[in-house]
Amino acid sequence: MTAAGFPPGSAVFRYVVTEQEATFREGNPGIAFVNGASHGFTVVEVGVEEALASYHLLPISEVHVGGPRPGSLDAA
Repeated sequence: MTAAGFPPGSAVFRYVVTEQEATFREGNPGIAFVNGASHGFTVVEVGVEEALASYHLLPISEVHVGGPRPGSLDAA
């Protein structure tokens, strides 16, 4: 596995792959939730006095990588 062409063991690979969660926390000290091992999405609701983020994690059985799923709208 490479990270944008950087081999395992390189400083860049460690920063963006191996230590991904620490990298996010370092760059965003106010972040409350980090999960680099899961797929999902965030819904952000912004009001006059507050912002609310809802995190939705997807089970790995629902994650498809590499193109549209057979039978999906994209496959038509």
